[in-house]
Amino acid sequence: MKLTGHVRSKQTGEAAIGATVVATSPALSGEEVVISDENGAYSLDVPPGTYQVLIYYLATTVEVAHDLAVTRDTVLPDVILDESIQETGCTFWEGTWPEQSSEPRFGFGTGWSSLMPVARDRTHRAWIAPAAAANPLTAVAILEDAVRLAGAPGVPIAFLSDSSTYTMRAPIWLPHGTGGTAQLGVVSGSNQVKVEARTIGGYDRDAGSSARAQLVAGGPIVHDHAWLAAGLLAARKPDAHYATDGLLRLDVMPTIEHQLSLMGIGHIDHGDSSSDVWSRAAYTAKLDDGKLVLQAHVVGERLEAPAAVALGSTPVSSLTDRLGAQGRATLRRKAHGYHQLEALVQGGTGHRDLVEHRDASAALGDDWQIEPNVTLVAGVRCELRRFGDAQVSVIAPRASISWDPTKEGRADVFVAYDRIPHLDGAPGAWLTNPRSPLAHDEVATGFAWNPNWGEQPMMFGLAARARSEALDPDGERLGGEAFLRFEGRRTRIHGSATTLGRIATLLARRTVFDRARNDLFVATSLRASMTSPSEAGAAVTWKHTGGHHDDDPADLDVEITLEGFAGDAGPGTRLLVGGSW
Repeated sequence: MKLTGHVRSKQTGEAAIGATVVATSPALSGEEVVISDENGAYSLDVPPGTYQVLIYYLATTVEVAHDLAVTRDTVLPDVILDESIQETGCTFWEGTWPEQSSEPRFGFGTGWSSLMPVARDRTHRAWIAPAAAANPLTAVAILEDAVRLAGAPGVPIAFLSDSSTYTMRAPIWLPHGTGGTAQLGVVSGSNQVKVEARTIGGYDRDAGSSARAQLVAGGPIVHDHAWLAAGLLAARKPDAHYATDGLLRLDVMPTIEHQLSLMGIGHIDHGDSSSDVWSRAAYTAKLDDGKLVLQAHVVGERLEAPAAVALGSTPVSSLTDRLGAQGRATLRRKAHGYHQLEALVQGGTGHRDLVEHRDASAALGDDWQIEPNVTLVAGVRCELRRFGDAQVSVIAPRASISWDPTKEGRADVFVAYDRIPHLDGAPGAWLTNPRSPLAHDEVATGFAWNPNWGEQPMMFGLAARARSEALDPDGERLGGEAFLRFEGRRTRIHGSATTLGRIATLLARRTVFDRARNDLFVATSLRASMTSPSEAGAAVTWKHTGGHHDDDPADLDVEITLEGFAGDAGPGTRLLVGGSW
């Protein structure tokens, strides 16, 4: 007997090629799996029985049939797949400027100041590293050294302390996705009590009004030994439904050599009953005067989101969970230079709806500083994935060499090679397109330079990247990238562009008034793209800074930001009012 049907894309109306169709039944010893063809059609040979039929495509899961009695050839309803990315917003990142470090590089680190973004309130890796054409569906997110499942909602920026993005040369212990790697740090408590509160209201012409309130606090439990941090965010979306985010983190340090961290982050969207829970327990030991660092952690995650559904059927939820563990060792030694050796093993298991998935990774590498201005990094990662009865593995070597001709940390000339796996999407996503390779090879070369002109630091860089495979049907395999960063006393500018994806971004801020602990900023942002949302925005921010004297540590900082934006997500406005003490 046969189960047949067709799948097509909501965005294009055309056939969805490479969708994975999974049929399960007590009548089967396992499950039947087939891939939709160039016409979006699929056909499953099954014995008589009662079946559930699921379709997986990119980040979308569809239940086509549930408890379907099959006694003869059956034609299932046509399925419309919505694979679009729903989250959009303005690109204004007040307080998210690239740090002017002593080591210029493509992909950069950011610190989050007391001023928060207004319209864009969550981490979007495509905006953190626009010059890499990073894609939120394909960039790997590392949250406090632990991998997060793809498809999870972004972490509220109010909960983050810092971010680093790697686009051409990721450290060997970090996975490298086709969109890069983003490493995110979460706020933690300290020996000083700190509280931040903000309210944000906005209006979009197309979507309507929205509002958000957020509170983040942290402080000591035992001075110098234990700290607590907590956060709560409540939002009213434009379509009048509500979303809530929560954070709780406990850090304990009995001695400087031994540290324990417990953390949980949750998100609930009440409008469509979607939820996301992520938790981690980590232990770190620093031995041999800090030359040997051992880390172990356990991570649990559960994603429940509404899925696109077959025409005429009842909406269902897509459920993905994972329980994983990781061990990592870092050893620093001096031998013909300085070495930092890394070894890592990790694994996890869970279910995506009714299908079991497993993952395992191992990495070994060395960061060798041959001379003070010459560094060689080399290593290899092994990635294994299992989804149902299907299993794949990829061996991914990496190597890069960099040279600083200034010998002062002001320049970086590099050549890098990476094999980048395509396995870090949603569990089983690598099954959706049998014509797509499991990995591609990439070679990049370029330079970045801080000319050190006067007291106003500036950096710029140029690079070229060649890929063995295009990442999409219309994609390119060879491209150039460039960035410019300038930070003066009153003016900050960050601009970047890439021919891969044809994306250009510009962030600029100017201080127009700074007197008597009162500051007035004006800022603008622009993102132009031929393949993803294009947006532009402008903002005005006033901030009053408290004295923060030892005899009055509770002085209040106040900020007010008014923003307007237009583009694929607008036009619209936002007003932020916040305080911290």
